[in-house]
Amino acid sequence: MPEKVVRLRPDGGPVTVEVVASAPSGICTLRLWDEEGRNPRPIGTCTIPTGTPEPLGLGAVQELGGRMLTWRFRLDPVDRSARQRYQTRIRILQGGEVAPGGEFYDSGPLDEFEERGDRFLFGVA
Repeated sequence: MPEKVVRLRPDGGPVTVEVVASAPSGICTLRLWDEEGRNPRPIGTCTIPTGTPEPLGLGAVQELGGRMLTWRFRLDPVDRSARQRYQTRIRILQGGEVAPGGEFYDSGPLDEFEERGDRFLFGVA
């Protein structure tokens, strides 16, 4: 799978991740991996629909180059007889603005339990 590369500026300010999701019920888990794609460190968890946390800090730009951020949404329709949908959005912000390549959006019908996830690789330009 081709990597989604988020291009960070060395002098662009703090880097945070923002999670926005809607579904009847669910959870999102975020992990930051080292430069070798090992040793995942939990960054945060948010529950859906009760709310998502404020943007979470990821660390200094100099420490993020070559590292990977992964996320996993576990979504549950709760009532499988009703027509329901989900929406998920992950945004990498630097200095309060979306970093180039730093947005992921997914949506669709939610008839059964769904697991959705992906990853970003950080590059520093």
